[in-house]
Amino acid sequence: MRRWTVATTLLLIFLGFYQYARMYSYRDPGSLFFDASRAYETKYSDHRLEEIRNIELTNEGTSKDASVCAVISTYKRPVETTVQSALAGLYLAERRDLHLALLFAHADPTVHPSWGIDVESISYKSSALKDFDKLAEYEAKGDTSHKGVEDYALALEYCLNTTLPWAAIFEDDILFADSWFARLKHAISQEDTDLASLLYFRMFNDERATGWSGRGLFANHELYIGIGIDVFVLLILLRMDRSWSTILPALVFVPFVVLLFFASGKATMLPPRPGVRKEEFGCCSQALVYPRHQLRPLMEYLRKVESGQVDLHINDYGRMNGFHRKSIYPVMVQHRGATIGSVRGTTVQDARQIWSMAFEELEPAQLQHEHHKMAKQIWPDTEITDLG
Repeated sequence: MRRWTVATTLLLIFLGFYQYARMYSYRDPGSLFFDASRAYETKYSDHRLEEIRNIELTNEGTSKDASVCAVISTYKRPVETTVQSALAGLYLAERRDLHLALLFAHADPTVHPSWGIDVESISYKSSALKDFDKLAEYEAKGDTSHKGVEDYALALEYCLNTTLPWAAIFEDDILFADSWFARLKHAISQEDTDLASLLYFRMFNDERATGWSGRGLFANHELYIGIGIDVFVLLILLRMDRSWSTILPALVFVPFVVLLFFASGKATMLPPRPGVRKEEFGCCSQALVYPRHQLRPLMEYLRKVESGQVDLHINDYGRMNGFHRKSIYPVMVQHRGATIGSVRGTTVQDARQIWSMAFEELEPAQLQHEHHKMAKQIWPDTEITDLG
């Protein structure tokens, strides 16, 4: 009777764990319970879009004497929403510390749907490019492989010419969360000993990049982990002089719990803690922030390779030179390519996968509270005034 009581209790506990995993890991692409029909809910994005809807598009308050040069590179797609989300909720001290510009990546920038908005603008012509004709040809042919690399190098070059110590390069298909700039500044303030070896801070990442190293069943040594824990449990229970009617159910229970732990996905079970962490892998080039000393060599490297995927070239450059790549958590940027369309021919399905599930779980009230707290710490001698 006792054997069945122990077995039933452990079975009920396992079923509870199983139901919990199904309920809370459906957004994790590394989970056995991933549900694409629900995973892409735009919870925080919807809130943020409503929050910024009436924000006036103006560069008022931003300064060339700032510490961060930020360039949003835009091609074909309207960029108003991205700019609004970048500026919405910034305190006056933050705007003074941010120099924002838009790179209209067209031979004729006036064809861009957002040309003329009240933000400093860069174009091929204003940059006095030596290879203007070549870029115009890439654009005419739809050659985004060459054009994308040169556009990124051009954004780096613009920030290099400002003399500001940090350069943030953003794509135009993103949405910024409240407090993004304060969290970036906080990360910068913590970066002192490793600055020479730092390549960039990453502000966007998706859960595919934070999953377990293996994807298949038993690909992460679950069997060996389960056996190891079983041996440990067995020794404890034998020392406690338990009967085999208790021991056997426990030895069956342990490996199933281990399997369920891994099946639930790493982003669910062991999500990145808030703060900055070294992360030599990650997705895409939506939001990368570089120290000034990396701008010229990276720009020259990109112009040397000429074509391809920008994010892969950047990571190759980092690996070849032994530079660290770091990520800021929580993720402060969401990719919206699947919603607003791709200019590189990326399918909706592929664009949809470049998505941060964690971004959609952000809590607006908590972000606002932490934003104010960090701003007071970063700019202690400045009145924290909201420009709204």
